Amino acid sequence: MNPVRHDQTLQFGHSTAKHFEGSESGSDPRLRVTVVFSTTEGTLAALREAGVLAKNLGARILLVVPEVVPFAFPVDNPPIPVEFLERRQLALVSASGVETDEVSIQIYLCRNRKECLRKILNSPSLVVIGGRRRWWFARERKLEHYLRSLRHQVVFVEMEAKYHAGSFLRSHLRAVFRRLLGFHQGL
Repeated sequence: MNPVRHDQTLQFGHSTAKHFEGSESGSDPRLRVTVVFSTTEGTLAALREAGVLAKNLGARILLVVPEVVPFAFPVDNPPIPVEFLERRQLALVSASGVETDEVSIQIYLCRNRKECLRKILNSPSLVVIGGRRRWWFARERKLEHYLRSLRHQVVFVEMEAKYHAGSFLRSHLRAVFRRLLGFHQGL
């Protein structure tokens, strides 16, 4: 399905698994920075970084949203209405501060996220993903490694964590040690 104009600034389109092959390529010959939706916070960080990259490279931004539809539903009729997904992505782009006239949003309804991305991203693509770097493999890190294995240039944007488990633990341990030290000094 071809992208349709929406809200005078963003291009929207959505497609099902049947219409994937080569969907990323468009009529615009400029370089494209592709942001793959990971989480709301991660995608927000990725959009901000993509905005800087796009400005420096004179490129456009494509936000790709592979929406996995459970097998209990037909792939062209997801449990979450596509209009809701479009509004959510619009709000995300607005919150990122990126110039909206340089952003296209494509929502793909699929059964398998990796297979969807393999089919729609032309190799090699410049892809930006946001997430947290953790000592265990998070979903975003696995996606980064998968896209690199497909020979894409991947920029991983580490998002700021509001509460790190380590800093939370350290602050509580510090308070416990202060109490113990105060208790010990009081004896």
